[in-house]
Amino acid sequence: MHDKGPGQNASDGADVTGTFCGREACALMRSWCACIRGLRGYLRHRWLPLLVPVVLALCLGALVEIALHGVVFKVGPDAGGLHEWLYFWFMGLLFVFLVLSSTALLVAMFWQLCRRRFWLALGRLLALLLTAFLCLFILARVVLYNFLGPSEDHFADDLVIPAGIVCADPIVESGMGPFADDIYFEAPESFQLQVLRAPQDGWRLDEAQPLAVPALAALTSTDTGRQLLGSYLAAHPEWLVIDEPQGRFAWRCFRAKGRPMTTLNRYYSRFHSAMAGTGTPSHFQYRLGLSLNGESYWPRGRKMMERGADKHGVMRKWTSFMTGAVRVEIYDESNVPGYAMTARTLALLDDEMARLATLGPDNWRQALPADAVVAGDEPDLQLYRGSQGGIYHATWLCNPGEAGLTYLRAYEASRGTRLSARRLDQASACRMGWSDQPGELFFAPAEFTIYEGDWDKYYAARFELWFRPDAGGEERLIMAKHFRIEGWMR
Repeated sequence: MHDKGPGQNASDGADVTGTFCGREACALMRSWCACIRGLRGYLRHRWLPLLVPVVLALCLGALVEIALHGVVFKVGPDAGGLHEWLYFWFMGLLFVFLVLSSTALLVAMFWQLCRRRFWLALGRLLALLLTAFLCLFILARVVLYNFLGPSEDHFADDLVIPAGIVCADPIVESGMGPFADDIYFEAPESFQLQVLRAPQDGWRLDEAQPLAVPALAALTSTDTGRQLLGSYLAAHPEWLVIDEPQGRFAWRCFRAKGRPMTTLNRYYSRFHSAMAGTGTPSHFQYRLGLSLNGESYWPRGRKMMERGADKHGVMRKWTSFMTGAVRVEIYDESNVPGYAMTARTLALLDDEMARLATLGPDNWRQALPADAVVAGDEPDLQLYRGSQGGIYHATWLCNPGEAGLTYLRAYEASRGTRLSARRLDQASACRMGWSDQPGELFFAPAEFTIYEGDWDKYYAARFELWFRPDAGGEERLIMAKHFRIEGWMR
């Protein structure tokens, strides 16, 4: 409590505060009145509302044209320099002013109509139509450029592989890619074949029963169990643990040509006829993910959503439910009724987690497949050519010795230009298995696109494998390797 001075009463402080707030309110009201008078004057002006949106549309069109021709910067997926970001922000600001001025022009047109000034209203209508035409022209220009514009970026036209650099070629495999028919069947006892053969094996989802994975719920009910699950998923070659915008997710990987492979969107699909003797659906699409922080990867409207069979007899189901501290999300699409892949997935996942819980923190590595830990002293990186030039699959072996994530960087070998920096980082970053034994190596897969360059114009690129430790501190380079690559084209 404050002491009152001589001649001061309790209401003096309140009077001063009230006077100050009153002055603020008056100043704010005067500002609003000035803005309203300015807007009214702008709307009543004879030519200013007509001219401003047209000029802004012309300026925006000029900036778009400059951007498309690469005058200020090279067109590409990654805007890296500060001047590029400022350029895009300025274009966005112009667009906002264009929308506001066009809205004001529409209001001015109705204002003149209400005052029965039809010629002035007609002039504003024509200006509005001209602005709309310019905006549509800009939009069409951008769309046509994306579809019909030059696909080559000429990045590699003058590049020469430097002497003394040994470049490995990405491995080319027949039928490679997430949509090839024959890549899923070379691992007879794999998780994927048990899921894909579920319809033939008589599995059906009992939708009257609540969805659950009891062993996973029990495992994640304690801090020790959650830590055990995180270590297991990071070390397992068929689980890919990555940090998505929605949180940390573990995605199930299928084996292709016998090795775990991921895809850009984590879906595995086939939309062609079934291969004889495989016992799998002729049409399927599948994805399994575990949200380790409980957040859903899908929009809220797709939780537990399903569609009836389409004209081809294909049925789709999105499944998302909490079990313990983890959210399980499954996408099941096939031309066989009964959602057999979902039912088989729940059973396989429960068996896997039950075995992990039984082994416990001391022996959990016994639950890993035989190829999860490879004997070796040196890390390794390998590239595989994907479905098109510039699209690559990668696998690497390393042991960072502590918890954290690994990711790839790529540089053109002769000039040191960084390649697809933002997208390559995002596409390749994953949690890595590790141990305190330097003679053990752990596996990780990735799929990514290199945008710099054109098809059949090969150049040398240095791929670097980097590690970012959970404990903090500087990132460190694990290894580097040169490959002869080409860029992707539209």
